Amino acid sequence: MKYIASYLSLLLMCHSHIMAISSFLPSSTDQISNLPRPAFMDLYSLFTTYSDDKNTPGIGQALSETINLNSKASEPGVLILALNSDLYIFDSAGNKILQQAVRAEKDTGFFELTAISHIGPAISYILAIKNNNGDWKPLMQRLYTAIVAAKKANSDTQMPWLKQVNASAWQPFLSKIQNMNTYALNMSEAFTEAILSEKLELTAETVNNQFLKGNDQYPIPFNNVMIGTFMLTTLTEMVDLQQKIEPLKIDWTKAKVILRFVAGTNYTSGLSLESNWIGYYLNMVSGKTLPKDNLLIIPYAEIKTSVTSDKLSAEDLDYYATKLWTTTHQRTQIAKKVLTSIPDITTTRHNPIPGDYGYSSANNIDDFIIRLKFSLANSTEMLSNATAFWMAGELQSKQWDYAQVEIPGLTTGFPEGISEYPSE
Repeated sequence: MKYIASYLSLLLMCHSHIMAISSFLPSSTDQISNLPRPAFMDLYSLFTTYSDDKNTPGIGQALSETINLNSKASEPGVLILALNSDLYIFDSAGNKILQQAVRAEKDTGFFELTAISHIGPAISYILAIKNNNGDWKPLMQRLYTAIVAAKKANSDTQMPWLKQVNASAWQPFLSKIQNMNTYALNMSEAFTEAILSEKLELTAETVNNQFLKGNDQYPIPFNNVMIGTFMLTTLTEMVDLQQKIEPLKIDWTKAKVILRFVAGTNYTSGLSLESNWIGYYLNMVSGKTLPKDNLLIIPYAEIKTSVTSDKLSAEDLDYYATKLWTTTHQRTQIAKKVLTSIPDITTTRHNPIPGDYGYSSANNIDDFIIRLKFSLANSTEMLSNATAFWMAGELQSKQWDYAQVEIPGLTTGFPEGISEYPSE
């Protein structure tokens, strides 16, 4: 009971209850005409109304303006918008200083490595089709044919694709990547051929113990390949973006960040800091100086037309920086400053789980496989969370020197007695 008064104040601050008032009104139109009484509306408006007359501000407005004057976070700072699969950074005047796609481009090597990585799930899916009495052999034949063709393309010495990719972070590892790809395609060809020729039966035991976990001829598990390819696509995306952000010399303590992020077609993902790695990544890029309160996930944020222009319109700048970010941020600060008699609930971002940096070591491939399944099995997760919550931490710990990072599945995580993929 002792928190009742403060609780009522909090209710007044949450303007969303306004629409619920109508549900408590009488159904008779005659009665409605007398409600609410003007005296109650005057009392209500005294708290909620925002006035252009600086001499007669509403109480909520007056407090917001007082906190605004004394809040460092309200000072002019960059505006960072993650809208769907694009990141925009504007200075305090709305001038665009960076626009970067946070998605796969054709020349980044993403599609080549992801194609190889997908062989593992493809074989598992075909097994599920067989177990459900589906026509699985034609699909396995098509997969085998595609693997053979990819193997030929991967071994092209006249115009090697790895020499053409636009991925600076891969340069120190090109020979290792080539060896991993060759190994993965050879292993996949041998396994699918053995299934089609009936040297092996397609069962959960053969998929797991003769492929995903390796075998006598191919002792490095294909699980390593899946994580290694995934880590590499994460690495190059993160490094390319950081190399463009770092020269901007952002004062992260004043940055205003709004996330409205959709990864590809996975529209249900990334709706919290626990399931959206962009927020974690920006904190790592900032050197852990971006205040948590400055990073807001606002799924209903509109994508204004001027975000693709060289400068935000005054109206759109006001929409993002004031109506969305400042209003939401001030609400959180008011609650902390006013409701001091109510205890706080303190929580971490989330309890560390497999695949998080600091929880999983670079050589623990099983942890990353577990996180991959978690990302696939939960519709609120981004698939890239399987590696992004680790790689961002690793890059920050190595001061973004990508040549020094460990890459699970490529440079580490091998079975005992093996230190790298074979060169042939």
